[in-house]
Amino acid sequence: VGRPDLPRDYDDGGLLDLNCLDAAQLVTFGGLTAQEAASVIAVRDRLGAFSTVEEVFAYADLGTGAAARLRDLAVVI
Repeated sequence: VGRPDLPRDYDDGGLLDLNCLDAAQLVTFGGLTAQEAASVIAVRDRLGAFSTVEEVFAYADLGTGAAARLRDLAVVI
C-alpha cells in the first residue's frame, strides 16, 4: 500500500507512503515540486520516519496546493 514504485496486483487508490518514496517519486506520483519533495525527504531524514501525515504538513515546507493534493493520498506506514 502506498508504493506506486513497486509492482502490485491490487488497487490501493493511488496512496503514497511518505516514509518510503524518494524525492523523484514524490515529484512523479505526488505532484510535488523538486523543492517540496526535497523538504519532505530532509524532514523525514531528520525525524527518522513520519509518525503521522500531519507531521509532514507541520514540518516540511509545502505550498498549500501540494498539501491539498497530498491530504487525500498520503499515508505513513
